[in-house]
Amino acid sequence: MSGTGRIEYAGRRIDFEVHRTDRERLVITVEPDLTVRVAAPNERTMPEIEHRVRRRAGWIVRQIEDFERYLPKQPARRYVSGETHRYLGR
Repeated sequence: MSGTGRIEYAGRRIDFEVHRTDRERLVITVEPDLTVRVAAPNERTMPEIEHRVRRRAGWIVRQIEDFERYLPKQPARRYVSGETHRYLGR
């Protein structure tokens, strides 16, 4: 059973995916594509999961900000004759 959740923290909205598993502890993961995933035990209720995510919200926001620094900063492609594009980091 899976689902999604959302909390507000310091003016930011944190959306997260919940994956229920046969595990003992709740694990929060921030992926490089800025998604937040929560692996939770089957017996945890959604309010309990939201409470744990809210407690770790400061860490989650710091991780998201850190990953945002590495996102590509290229402008949208406009295939114009004579335009150059980066290739292999050059």
